[in-house]
This record gives sequence, structure tokens and C-alpha cells, in this order.
Amino acid sequence: MILKLTLKKKWFDMILSGEKVTEYRELKPYWVQRLFDYKAIGATPESFLAALITKQYPMFLYTKRFTKVQFYNGAYFSDKLPHFTVDYTGLQVGQGVEDWGAEKGIDYLCISFRNVHDCVNC
Repeated sequence: MILKLTLKKKWFDMILSGEKVTEYRELKPYWVQRLFDYKAIGATPESFLAALITKQYPMFLYTKRFTKVQFYNGAYFSDKLPHFTVDYTGLQVGQGVEDWGAEKGIDYLCISFRNVHDCVNC
């Protein structure tokens, strides 16, 4: 399964160069819907998020089984936009690197990856 994400140019270029190896998303119900199989336990995105933050569930059991991440430079997904693929290596809740766009002291959903390939219009 491929996770598709959009990025601003700065982060797109940093990932493409290999400098940035983790992308951050806010702890919000929207990202629970995109990244987790919360329905497997009869949860709503909101209730799953609350349990995730308090570590009531082993997160890895409910993470969708992504194998790749496609990053698009822009505000929407289009094959005309610059985009590339990376190998998905995991997801965790944690604090990010400020130089990579994270705010100090804030927890995020941290999406890890490696091996940039399949670069189109880059």
C-alpha cells in the first residue's frame, strides 16, 4: 500500500537530497483516518487518537501496512507535479527535529522512510 503525501518545496528538496528521513504530521483525527486501522477495534478517529496519545494501544498493531510513501511537491496529488517514492520504514509518536519542520516540545506522528527512487519531474 502506498501512502501519498504533499510537501512544500523546502521539505520536498530535503527529502530528495537524503537530508531529511522523517516526515511529521499533527496528532489529529484526520491523520488517524489516513494512517491507522482504527475500525478494527471499534474506535472512532477521535477515541483512537486519545488512546494513542495515552499509549493505551500498541500502535504498531493498528498501523496500516504501507510499503511506500509518494511525496508530491504541491498542495494536491497530480502526476504532473514533481514527485518521488521512498520505502516506508515505520510510524511512531514522538518529537521531531526542529530543522526538519517540527516545533520544540510537540509530539507528532513521525513517518520514517529511506531510499528515494522513481523521481518524476524533479
